[in-house]
Amino acid sequence: MQETLAILLSSNPVNNQIFWKMKKLLTTLLVGALCICCEKPSNHNSIIQESTNASSTVNLSEILANFRLIPLEKTPASLIFEVRKIVKNDGLFYILNGDKQLLVFDNDGLFVRQISSHGRGPGEYEVISDFDVNDDHIVILDIGKTHFYNKNGGYEKSIPIKFRGYKMKFLPGGNIIFNSSGEEDLLCIMNPDGQEISRYLKRGKRHMIRKMNPFIQIGEKIYFQDGTLANDIWCYDCKSGNDGMIKFVDDPDAVSADQEEEYVASQGFEYAGNTNSRMKVRGMNASKEKGMAITFKNDDVSAHLHIFEVGTGKSIRYEMAPSAQILEDITFSEMPYSLFATFNCAAENNLISVVQPYKIQENLEKNKDKSGNDNYENTKRIIGSLGDVYDANPLYF
Repeated sequence: MQETLAILLSSNPVNNQIFWKMKKLLTTLLVGALCICCEKPSNHNSIIQESTNASSTVNLSEILANFRLIPLEKTPASLIFEVRKIVKNDGLFYILNGDKQLLVFDNDGLFVRQISSHGRGPGEYEVISDFDVNDDHIVILDIGKTHFYNKNGGYEKSIPIKFRGYKMKFLPGGNIIFNSSGEEDLLCIMNPDGQEISRYLKRGKRHMIRKMNPFIQIGEKIYFQDGTLANDIWCYDCKSGNDGMIKFVDDPDAVSADQEEEYVASQGFEYAGNTNSRMKVRGMNASKEKGMAITFKNDDVSAHLHIFEVGTGKSIRYEMAPSAQILEDITFSEMPYSLFATFNCAAENNLISVVQPYKIQENLEKNKDKSGNDNYENTKRIIGSLGDVYDANPLYF
């Protein structure tokens, strides 16, 4: 079974803090499922076990088993102005709009509901630092507390937490892992009643740059990059409760967590441009069966996109710079930015990303020579259905 992709298009600015040094604003909300045989994660010492370089250029649509562009309904209650995070669960898309709205859309892009509202009353939130969804609940991380709701948006309870959490994720079984914004310990696992179970990893200078989606779940395991660009990945087995460190890829040139700590202490994060021969890992994400990550080096101005099988660790490595081996033939951008934007989103069977409709319209204008191509005509039809592309709500691809 091959990869599957869906994209959400947005006319609104997207928080692109996670896309370090990217000069162009990502403008399409992409939902992608990268599907192959379903196997359990291996117990090897690196996520990538076997890497093969792509031999030629390939169209994005050829990598995907299927994809579609789905406009998000625009109503007075569902105006999207800043997509900060997206979670897909049970056929619904949960979109964090700024830090004071959590909106829900169905699989066809129709607006379903808003989860509670901004305020200080029971079940209301002052600021949404993060949120997550599992099979039974929606949880919102507020200032010093978490709010729990049922899947219909009904308020259930609020639990005070002492750990200063910045980001969070449901674990299989209902416990929650938090990423701290100021604690000495970087990670903390709590039960749904707010009782601490355990803490992990000491905060270092390499952790100063925050990530919008720091936790990656593959099966029963949670992965957390131990640094900003480091090759070391903290792994927690939710079934056994064991934790440990693995590598993203077994490469002696890759920057380790200890090396990054030294570099940042002496050079700040400018080290990324100074340590030219070192490979850096710029983000990772995964669905149930496939994952992806970006690595880069400065000495040869190279960047690569790794698409890997979760079960086997086999990877295909596509060159992204200085030239791109993946040609974007769905939104027709110069680079496949829709793939790069997946690191802000989470879904069991999909990867999700973001692009703006007016940018796609510009791309279509620049690629009129593709007119008549099925993908071109389909994208043109959908963009044309939005009316004013500068005023339209997102859609997913």
